[in-house]
Amino acid sequence: MCVKTWMRISVGLFVAGLVLLAAVIGVCALIPGAGEYGLPMCIVPLLVFGGSALARDHSRGLLQDMNFLCCPNCTYDLSKHAHLPGDPDVVRCPECGEVFGIAAMEQHWRSRFVPQGPPSD
Repeated sequence: MCVKTWMRISVGLFVAGLVLLAAVIGVCALIPGAGEYGLPMCIVPLLVFGGSALARDHSRGLLQDMNFLCCPNCTYDLSKHAHLPGDPDVVRCPECGEVFGIAAMEQHWRSRFVPQGPPSD
């Protein structure tokens, strides 16, 4: 599967986890006596959130394998494609035809998937 598919899986699982967590909270609040089952019922949303994190990590791993040279439009792997003649810092996606600067493309993906540390003074 491609990077885009894993990103969609990650977002879908995260949203599903939120919905399940809201349902657990709602059940515990509305049904008398259901509160004692609240903690065990929270395990399912937590597992779904864990699946979301794993899918996001897999996306990050795929991008790192591509050296973050992945088309932002169609997620085509550009790591093995030649740069444009005359400009070694630019590559054209053979899938969608868009032209990207290598540094800008790498920054795009790193800003989405690589945690940023605190600003240094």
